[in-house]
Amino acid sequence: MSAPEVQTRDTADDLKPARVRVRQLDYITKGTNPLGHEVDKVATAYGPGAPQNDPTRRPGLDPESQEYADLVSDFKHGQLIMVRPQAYMGLIASDSIRDVETDEQGQEVEEEVVDINTMSVEDLSEWIRNDRPTVNDVVKASDGEPELAKRLLEAESRAQDGEPRQGVVRGLGAVISRG
Repeated sequence: MSAPEVQTRDTADDLKPARVRVRQLDYITKGTNPLGHEVDKVATAYGPGAPQNDPTRRPGLDPESQEYADLVSDFKHGQLIMVRPQAYMGLIASDSIRDVETDEQGQEVEEEVVDINTMSVEDLSEWIRNDRPTVNDVVKASDGEPELAKRLLEAESRAQDGEPRQGVVRGLGAVISRG
């Protein structure tokens, strides 16, 4: 599977490529009105793991197609969007999007995907501290595995300076007790 090619130009009016980091994002991009004129358009995009980008939810899609490969990438890394420069800086500052890096051939260099299952407690606490996942995201990351839930609970406690969020404690506690 090849990474999507990202087209970029250096003028101020061009769109900036970015990947969505949050669950759902409304952003400003280019559109065309019924008369064929370029206009600002508000579009919606989704972050990593969003069901809207899950290629398995599109049964008629050919797994060998570029569209399928693009959806897999969007599902793993967040949707690839093209943002108006006026909105770009605010979205970057709010950590809602991340820059897209390209190699010499113009192919996207994809961000490494975090594998929760293989991370140490210290790495997990750093993930919680830096990425600020929601309570549901932390509980869901356990994938119902009691041992992973124990590591996540310890990491949550470390990341929150000894005061884990109560929703995380309840959710992971339930996974651990079912173990």
